[in-house]
Amino acid sequence: MILLETIITRTLFLMVLIGLGFRQMLAAKMSDRPFSEWLILAAAAEFSVLAVIEPDVPLTFFFVPILLLILAHRFFAWFQKLTGKWPQMSLVPLTLAADELLSKNLNADEPIPVMGLVLIENGKIRSDNLRRIERTQLWLRQELRKFGYRDIRQVNYLTMDQTGNFFMDLKKEGNP
Repeated sequence: MILLETIITRTLFLMVLIGLGFRQMLAAKMSDRPFSEWLILAAAAEFSVLAVIEPDVPLTFFFVPILLLILAHRFFAWFQKLTGKWPQMSLVPLTLAADELLSKNLNADEPIPVMGLVLIENGKIRSDNLRRIERTQLWLRQELRKFGYRDIRQVNYLTMDQTGNFFMDLKKEGNP
């Protein structure tokens, strides 16, 4: 009977702990959160399951790792609030991560066209479209510099599709 009481108590305690520790993440849609957050939650859930199915092992052996995972999650949430984005590496430099683009709060009345959103036209930046994807001119210039284009006037036309891929048309060498 004591074993059953221990299992029930641990289950309720760990449910409350995980519910409070990950409440912001659990309230959001899965697609709105980065994959790394879901990995942290899965690890915490695994430790919780182990704590319940191993009632003979002291709870502190499971409680400490779960607490560390919650603290890591809170640190990343704090970092996101501070910087406005999640730290991540892009494997393809001229590609905006699809989940990042889709998580933007774009106006539903103005979807990104299938053929792409124009960011540069005739060597001039389209600020209105940059605002739609919540990016700045500095970001666009940095993306172009990664591929050796220091002068935006070199670019005749630049679009970005719904998945964040860029399509570029350069001006001819003889044209000013």
